[in-house]
Amino acid sequence: MALLIASCSDPVSPDDEYRMALAAVEDWTAANPLSWSVVTSGTQAPRRTSWSQPCSANPPSGFVALNVQTANTRVTVFFRCPIASASTAAELADAFSHIVLEELPHRLAVPNWRFEVLTPASSLFSGVSFFDQAGGRLRIQVEAPLYALYGHSTRRTCIPPADGESAPSCFVFRQHAIPLSLSITVPFDGSALQ
Repeated sequence: MALLIASCSDPVSPDDEYRMALAAVEDWTAANPLSWSVVTSGTQAPRRTSWSQPCSANPPSGFVALNVQTANTRVTVFFRCPIASASTAAELADAFSHIVLEELPHRLAVPNWRFEVLTPASSLFSGVSFFDQAGGRLRIQVEAPLYALYGHSTRRTCIPPADGESAPSCFVFRQHAIPLSLSITVPFDGSALQ
């Protein structure tokens, strides 16, 4: 009679995960050798971020920040105040300050790892356009350079000590300078700016 013993160990070792992360990054760069294009749309209108005051606040902050999100993408768009009733693409373009690409749908997936596609700077001040769409929708078009792919293990053993560095097997970094074309379409009426 055979006795089966269940193992509580991980089916994939940290070393295996690291090799998988390296392979995933290399596969992504091979699949996107010259550029990366993302087209996404959502049903949720932009919302003012929890830490951003409206332009009508006293004293005024000078900026208002909107979180724009779809199922697989999240960006934060900053506008200069005053922007009392901006509801058209032209008004938004006039008040635009900068954008931060928070999450992009890179589809890199390895157990116990998180990945990011990085731009040369965290904030983009140019290459952003706004377009009115039918049915009260807004399209945000971003043309920007990408810089690199970064991934890190979420295992507890990979949390670096205070003021310390991560172990080499806990992260991957692959420079990959290609242009990004990102198109996000969402409902928009300007109310989140108030």
